[in-house]
Amino acid sequence: MKELYVMIKKELREIMRTKNGMILGITLLFFAIADPVILKMTPMLLKEFSGVDMSEFIVLSHKAAVVNFYGDVYQIFTIVFVLILSNNWIKEVKEQTFVIPVLKGASIDKLFLSKVIAYSMVLSTLLIMGFGLNYYYAGVIFGFELELGLVVYMAILLSLFYGWCTMFILFISTFIRNQVIVALISLMTLFVGPFLFSLIKLTEITPFTLIDHASTLTYIPSDQIIVSGLSIIALTFAMYYAGVTIVKRKEIVKYR
Repeated sequence: MKELYVMIKKELREIMRTKNGMILGITLLFFAIADPVILKMTPMLLKEFSGVDMSEFIVLSHKAAVVNFYGDVYQIFTIVFVLILSNNWIKEVKEQTFVIPVLKGASIDKLFLSKVIAYSMVLSTLLIMGFGLNYYYAGVIFGFELELGLVVYMAILLSLFYGWCTMFILFISTFIRNQVIVALISLMTLFVGPFLFSLIKLTEITPFTLIDHASTLTYIPSDQIIVSGLSIIALTFAMYYAGVTIVKRKEIVKYR
């Protein structure tokens, strides 16, 4: 347990040292503040440039501002996140920075797990802060309409989803050593996956059910939580086990 704690601290320091945490934070907080303002100004700007009053076709509300922020998080923030993380393990393999800890007895299982936990901690903190700030700022502009608890629930769902995304990207990185390809596969999966699984009505047993409910600001039904939770945990564990196994067979064996 102490070994895992030390590794998590190391990963957190690395996230801060490489400015990855700062980049993610700036991206998220920028849209948290900018989105309500942009939404408020949109009808005025459209009328200014087109001469047509479109205000009756644009929903200006607290809920609309929060949902609009979610859209930017899932689109722009996801791209930034994938580009940052897609090079994480690949860089460690190329520079062999994982070798010394392993030769000193560090567990590759815990090394992998520490990355998932560290990024999940950073992302959870940023998402809760971002949605909290957006909730307050949008409420000041449009009036408070939504329950704070629902917005926090939305942030938690996204935190869990990005935790799964972290595992998914690291897993792909264990057998593909090209950052561009890893990023493309990840982005295609994250953006196309929800649509494909909704067509075959399997969204409920995939991690995409998290963003499905987050995007609509709805609670996951109690009878669905167990099924969705178990399937997501099973999928995450399978990727973790497969990723660690691949690393042990392809990388660790070279140094032992």
